[in-house]
Amino acid sequence: MVEVNPVPTDDAASRTRPTTRLYALDGLRFCAALAVLFYHFTARRNSAWGQPVDTVFPDVSYITGLGAFGVDLFFVISGFVILMTAWNANIAKYVASRLSRLFPAYWACVALSAFLLIVIWPYKSTSFTQAATNMTLVQRAFGIADVDGVYWTLWAELRFYLLMAVFVLVGITTRRVLAFCIIWPILGGIAATSGSEVLSTILVSEWAPLFSAGMALFVVKREPRNLAAWLTLGFTALLAGGYSGQFTLDGINDLTNRTFPDIVGWVLPLIAIGLVGLLSMTRLSSLGGKRMIILGALTYPLYLLHEYWGWWIIHLFAGRLPTYVVLALAIAFTIGLAWLVHVFVERKTVSRMRHRLEHDLSKLA
Repeated sequence: MVEVNPVPTDDAASRTRPTTRLYALDGLRFCAALAVLFYHFTARRNSAWGQPVDTVFPDVSYITGLGAFGVDLFFVISGFVILMTAWNANIAKYVASRLSRLFPAYWACVALSAFLLIVIWPYKSTSFTQAATNMTLVQRAFGIADVDGVYWTLWAELRFYLLMAVFVLVGITTRRVLAFCIIWPILGGIAATSGSEVLSTILVSEWAPLFSAGMALFVVKREPRNLAAWLTLGFTALLAGGYSGQFTLDGINDLTNRTFPDIVGWVLPLIAIGLVGLLSMTRLSSLGGKRMIILGALTYPLYLLHEYWGWWIIHLFAGRLPTYVVLALAIAFTIGLAWLVHVFVERKTVSRMRHRLEHDLSKLA
């Protein structure tokens, strides 16, 4: 669930805004997860169908192939929401919030996917040691492969969280955020083009414009008459389309049998930014009401689990049942599995872990 708490602006004369729940962003996150799911099931190359995916879905894959841009949408939403979470938080509260939200479902999903790939269906080579190291979420820093391909996005998110933790320690103000949104992507671009791999990794170079655009959107929401915020949003949006979107597009062209024009990589990140703005800064923010909460809750475990568990279901029934029945079974099964993780893991651990961590970290501060 996404919630905007009342936060004072840098201007002492500004008035505190009332709390508003942004239900629509929960629904948007779920739609982004579904877009990625359809990309993996109907467009990305895989052997689960027993034949090339583009022959199974000759027309649909032209649309669902673009579902990988759901990740770009996730990054924009993350920039918005994490800044919103961090604005008034101390470091103990921020770290406790992020760790408790990130890890319980992740640990459960790593265990489930590893069990599938090691015991039930050895679709790819996976070892217990690899799975155990994946529990840390920093396996990529040590050159250890992800159990599930989607974990690369969590590595990007984790590095963004660490940058924001530094921001919390320094102190968040509007001027600092806008300066950061401009300088961060530029430094990341310089690091990437100059071949400084370590610095590029630390700065999340490929995706910095998307996170920055989300952050700029939050500033615009707080201070809609701030011209500097609007200009920063425009700057980051152009970089998101011209730079980050091209990485996503290159991945799609490499991993599908479809080739999309470069303009797609420029337009879709702009649409993602526009959607987040529309659903957070207009009356549409309450679209769907409390019904969106459950969709938002299912998004994270669904995203983590869907790829290999969905391919396994497809593998079992492809050729035995009509194609779209198999697709529906894969979707229903992975959503059901995500619901189980949410109910039996997240509901029972996230709140307790957050409060305990915040209490213990506060003692260290």
